[in-house]
Amino acid sequence: MFEIQAEAEPKKHWDLKRKKHVAPSLSFKSNAVRAFFPSLKNAKSNDSKLKKALQLATRCYRKIKSGDEVKVNSKKMFREPGAGQKPAAPEV
Repeated sequence: MFEIQAEAEPKKHWDLKRKKHVAPSLSFKSNAVRAFFPSLKNAKSNDSKLKKALQLATRCYRKIKSGDEVKVNSKKMFREPGAGQKPAAPEV
């Protein structure tokens, strides 16, 4: 659906207000998220659901760019065997 093309790193510029070099914000992730999720098409930029979707897109983009495999993690992967179970009562 969307093709990710290799992009040059944005040039930094001096920001007088912050008094440091800053990179310009890129809106391609925001446009891609809004195109992929129709419910977020007209969402405001400070909407929490849009922010979460942008964070997910950023993580996936970084993993793809670095060459790592992108996979969806489930909660079971983070639990240790036997975790979350009630301890058995000793037999009397």
